[in-house]
Amino acid sequence: MQSVFHLRFRKVESFDYVLKDGDTFWGIASSFRVDIRDLEATNKFEEFLLLPGQKIVVPQRGAGENHYFEEYEIEIGEKLSSIARRSNVEPALLLKCNDCRKLKLLGNQVLRIPGRRLYEIKEGDTLESILRDNNISYERFIETNIKNWIRPGNKVIIE
Repeated sequence: MQSVFHLRFRKVESFDYVLKDGDTFWGIASSFRVDIRDLEATNKFEEFLLLPGQKIVVPQRGAGENHYFEEYEIEIGEKLSSIARRSNVEPALLLKCNDCRKLKLLGNQVLRIPGRRLYEIKEGDTLESILRDNNISYERFIETNIKNWIRPGNKVIIE
C-alpha cells in the first residue's frame, strides 16, 4: 500500500512545544532551526530552568520567510523511520514536533512535518533561477514538488 502526502500547509507564526527530559534552549533552537535569542525572548523565564511537561513557544524562523508544517496522514502499518526518510527529516525531530505520548502511528493520524519552505514564483523567474537562488538540486525540486503536480483534476502539458 502506497502512502500519500496530503498537502495541507499551515503557516506557523509560532507553536507550542512540550518540553521533554533533557531539553535545553540550545537543543530546541537547533532542532527547530530558530535563533536561540528569538526562542529565549519569546519565552521570558526568570530562570532558565526547563522542566519536562512545561510548555514553551517556538517562534517562526527567519522574519519574512514563509515556513510551514506539512500535515501528513499516516497509512496503517507505516513506520516513523520511513516517514522521516521520505520527508528528509530526522525521526527525533518528528517526535519533537508531534506529541510523542500520543504518537502511535495509527491509520488516519496526522503528523506535522517541520521545515517546509514555500517559494512564490515571481515575474521573470525560471526553473534555473529558482534552483540556484534556493540552493536546491533539480532532482530534489522534482521529488519535493511532484506530489503537487500529479493529482486527479490537475492538467499538465504533454506536447
